[in-house]
Amino acid sequence: MIRVGLALLAGMALALLAVAASGEPGILTAEWLGWRLDTSAAAGAVLTGMLALLAVGFWRLVIWIGEAPHRAALQRLATRRRDSYAALARGYLALASGDAEEARRMARRAVDAAEDAPILTGLLAAQSAELAQEGATARAAYEGLLAYPDAQGPARQGLARLSWQAGDREAALEQARAGEVAGRGGGWAWRMQFDDRLEAGDWEGALALLAGPGAKRSLASDKAARARAALLTVRAMEAGAEAQARDAVKAAGLSPDFVPAAVLAARLEAAADRPGRGEVLLLKAWKAAPHPALAVAYRDLRPGETPEERARRYARLIARSPDHPESRALDVERALLSGDTAAIDRAVAGLDQAPDTARWLDLKARAAWANGRVAEARTFAAQAAAAPRDTIIGTETFDYDRGGWVQLITRWTDDAELAEAVPGSTAAPRPDPAAFPPQDPAPDLAEATETPWRAPDDPGDWDEGDPSPEPPTTAPPRRRAAPRSRTKR
Repeated sequence: MIRVGLALLAGMALALLAVAASGEPGILTAEWLGWRLDTSAAAGAVLTGMLALLAVGFWRLVIWIGEAPHRAALQRLATRRRDSYAALARGYLALASGDAEEARRMARRAVDAAEDAPILTGLLAAQSAELAQEGATARAAYEGLLAYPDAQGPARQGLARLSWQAGDREAALEQARAGEVAGRGGGWAWRMQFDDRLEAGDWEGALALLAGPGAKRSLASDKAARARAALLTVRAMEAGAEAQARDAVKAAGLSPDFVPAAVLAARLEAAADRPGRGEVLLLKAWKAAPHPALAVAYRDLRPGETPEERARRYARLIARSPDHPESRALDVERALLSGDTAAIDRAVAGLDQAPDTARWLDLKARAAWANGRVAEARTFAAQAAAAPRDTIIGTETFDYDRGGWVQLITRWTDDAELAEAVPGSTAAPRPDPAAFPPQDPAPDLAEATETPWRAPDDPGDWDEGDPSPEPPTTAPPRRRAAPRSRTKR
């Protein structure tokens, strides 16, 4: 409308300019229904233009009134579409917060956005149904998404997840392989196959997956190295003698802070009469991440050494990470080997920041007993008996079943953590037998009546200290005394 009016005005202006340039104003005469109009040509041009503008405006008004119903329908459609996109956004927010009911409600309200965003709408419907544990509805929605090439990845992932949860692992792995073939699998497809190989105990298959191209897309380089180290370690425990040492040393090199690899490699080197190489591996592992199992393996490398020699070796281990709590605990063991009371007290002072768990309290009890403070040692031993166990793995052999190794490998790969990787493996390492002298020192006279020594972690019997009942004896029969005479003498 505006463009038409501007065109008419431009035509009128050109006409007026043409008349003015000619020098002849001209005369315009018009007769209509008995009316006669005499005016100049310029005025006639202006009048004609005004009439044309009025005609165009009237026609546009008629058209606008005629299109009002259609325009109202378009407005309603735009409003519904805008509300659908808002519902789509709120549905994904509900999915993120885990509100299944709200996600399902928003998915139903977002149907008007299906024309413009069919993938997003279908994915919201599928994921909200899955969150609401409506497996059949979710599966149908995911299968509908397979018609869109760009939705192959999330659709197959959802179908694989539903099959895995239903126990149909073969169907889940088929979806994962199909996703990889289509180039839409992503990291989830590789990880599902990797976890399946782990749970099946197929260490060779898991290592083959790690060596394939999918591992580079699915795992960061540090995670891949940790997974390979853990798998080589468990394979070394089941392999022959030659392959054991090779795999264990390679695993310790890939991940020096993976304690089972360093412990196994050190023991294999010691069994092959190469304890020096085992010490190097354990020193590297201690520097990366001190752990009580490393100290036990380091101690067992040379079982025939004297307490003084072992104390000197402990000092080399402590120097690798002197400020770590495990190094301070090992410093107490070293002081116990030397038998120096002042050194024991200084080492125990470094345990002030240690948690009050059974392992640390037991160590304090042994130190107190070694310095002759029997009452204090018994107090610590009683506290250790009631204290919680450490959450750090303290086993020495890492002799887990397949389920334990699967849990440990998964935890180590993802989080680089050993703590609580295997339930029940929280026992503290056994104390160094060289730290206990073969004979106890002679007690003082004040303590001569103390009960015999017990292990610090043995709180004793409930009736300890009570006098032992004497065995019953059969008394001889009494003889009745003769009655006294009451006669006064």
